[in-house]
Amino acid sequence: MKKFLILAIICMPFMNLNAQNGDSRLYLKVFGNYAIPTSASYRNSSYTSSVVNNDYTVNTVKDGLGMGLRAGVGAGFVLNDFVNLGLDVENYFGPTIKSSNLYYYDNQAGLVTISNTGVDYQAKIVMLSPNITFKALSQPDFFIYNRLAIKVGVMKKVTEKTNSEYNERFIDDININPNPTDHITKSKQDYEYQGGIPFGFSAALGFQVKLSDKIRFFAEAEYTQLTYNPKKKVMTQWINNDGTNVDLSQQDKIQVETEYMKNFTIKDGQTNNNAPQPQPTLHMPFSSIGLGIGFFYKL
Repeated sequence: MKKFLILAIICMPFMNLNAQNGDSRLYLKVFGNYAIPTSASYRNSSYTSSVVNNDYTVNTVKDGLGMGLRAGVGAGFVLNDFVNLGLDVENYFGPTIKSSNLYYYDNQAGLVTISNTGVDYQAKIVMLSPNITFKALSQPDFFIYNRLAIKVGVMKKVTEKTNSEYNERFIDDININPNPTDHITKSKQDYEYQGGIPFGFSAALGFQVKLSDKIRFFAEAEYTQLTYNPKKKVMTQWINNDGTNVDLSQQDKIQVETEYMKNFTIKDGQTNNNAPQPQPTLHMPFSSIGLGIGFFYKL
């Protein structure tokens, strides 16, 4: 008798997967979303400075982390007429966030120095999103809902690419050529942010329309706040002016690796060349507002 009782208790959740009218309570969904950054999103700044007239201009880059396309799939369970529980898997395809820094110097004696550095950020994250949906207004063929979700980045790749050009413009030999000659030095350095887990939440407001007994269409607006605190920034590539790759394994660790720490002490201004460069904790918020569409399929 006890065995039958235990078996009945175990089977009860599966027996409840069907509603009283025989409809399945399980569903699948596929969706896409495009978002723009909010004021809280991580951004870089572009600046231009001139030593000749002491001009200095700073412009905040309009693009920010969190903007761009997201797409994913999900599954869920209709708990009752007003609440759904679900789990989504989504991929964030972040565009390149570009910035540039220009420095101009003229000594008024024939030497002009121009330094131009471009810094590009890009992020790609696969996120798990357990969520709960509340039906605010429900009709047989239509309902309005709001959804709350926790977002956890389970796979990520956040990169930084730096392209530098240093130009010294001066007259080599006035007897041969009185015109200034450009002496350009270029370099490229790529970095990857490592460690840490992107974590945050989202809130959405949308509506769902019944297309058939099995399929529903939905559209929604979603606010997402995700924060990433990397543990390290590691150089992955260093290309010299002549196009050759620098052997990173032969460089001092302090040159190729940065470690973000809550607390650290540098005694007498001396750093350990065989250890990563210590820096304060870095916060990279992915904050956005997006519009999404998708389809539900009832099993």
